[in-house]
Amino acid sequence: MKLNESKVRAIRQQALAGQLHVDIAARVGVCQTMVSRIVRGDAWRSVSGLVKRRLTESDRASICQDVANGMRQVDVAAWWGLAQTTVSAICRGQGKGASAWQDGDTV
Repeated sequence: MKLNESKVRAIRQQALAGQLHVDIAARVGVCQTMVSRIVRGDAWRSVSGLVKRRLTESDRASICQDVANGMRQVDVAAWWGLAQTTVSAICRGQGKGASAWQDGDTV
């Protein structure tokens, strides 16, 4: 299947909604690797919108600081586009491979 900007945005939105990359790939007619590259912003960079990126050490520190300052983990998770369990793992020092959603124009 040939991709276009509209389909790329739809792929990113489906991933943001929590759908598995392999399921999105099967529906769209591309391989799971391509879906992952689109979601990370490695492919189709020219298409604006949300992409996933790896959290930096500074990002993880900010997340932990927000929780330490009394923000609920669920609220921190919503702000960063993460699952609450990911925030919990980061604050325990176990969330090294976490990714967060951000505007693709700033990548």
